Amino acid sequence: MFLQNKENCGIHDQLATHHTQSARMSKEYIEIIGDLEKAHLRMKYRSQGNDDYIDPLDKFKRIGFSFKYRSTGKPVENATIFGVLPNGAKTGDYKSDEQGKVTLHPDGDFDRLIAVNIKGREFLGPFQINGEHYIDIPEYLEAVVENGH
Repeated sequence: MFLQNKENCGIHDQLATHHTQSARMSKEYIEIIGDLEKAHLRMKYRSQGNDDYIDPLDKFKRIGFSFKYRSTGKPVENATIFGVLPNGAKTGDYKSDEQGKVTLHPDGDFDRLIAVNIKGREFLGPFQINGEHYIDIPEYLEAVVENGH
């Protein structure tokens, strides 16, 4: 019974991530939360070869950010964002969506980020893991190209 449930879970995770990718390619807004987020996490971090595939994903940390421009309230779309951990290491690079939202998944045994970097500018925290954080950035950063030129 367990193996059948694990196989069914894997099939549904594959379908969920496939449909999410298709929707994004069609420029549809998709918010990856709840069970959909868990499906994506299982596809990224778990293997059908392990018996913990359908176990809870509580050990995976996440931290959400919403970025908008200070005076216009316009979301900061498609910006490269990374976090800085207490040991000085950086998380991977993530992209904000069309709503200015991004979810980072930091590795390690940390309960916070000390800073977040967007468009080459660092914003100091601390930012708590498993929290949602809202940051307004100055308009002059809107013109900044991702490589700093």
